[in-house]
Amino acid sequence: GEILAVADETAVSPHIDGNVGGRNAIKALADKLSPMLEKSIMAKWTQEAAGAQTIEVVVKGGLKPAQLNELKSLMQGQIRGVERVDVRRKSKDAIYLDVRVKGSSRDFSQALEDKKIGDLNIDVEEMTKAKVVLSLSK
Repeated sequence: GEILAVADETAVSPHIDGNVGGRNAIKALADKLSPMLEKSIMAKWTQEAAGAQTIEVVVKGGLKPAQLNELKSLMQGQIRGVERVDVRRKSKDAIYLDVRVKGSSRDFSQALEDKKIGDLNIDVEEMTKAKVVLSLSK
């Protein structure tokens, strides 16, 4: 449901039959819009395909193993562009993940903000180009 490109244009095609004129106008409009839309869509797809990067994701607070698996599944299944999620290390207060993403950390963090793990809300505390810090709250 993401909008990839938007364009605005007009076209007319006079004809004695209104239906034929309308169809011809739509064809003319499609001919005008298609190069603009194609260029925008290809630029977006190329950026996503070529722009894979690894983002360090720090999850504050203690997560149970089942919750960690749910978070990894959520990232890989519901966040656009996520290729892999690897646990780099665990500490008493945080879990450090390496997330391979096609796209930016901003897009990744925005997609995470509306998600939940069970009854826990995901909150983005900090975001840089290569790092996202998350906290979980009820």
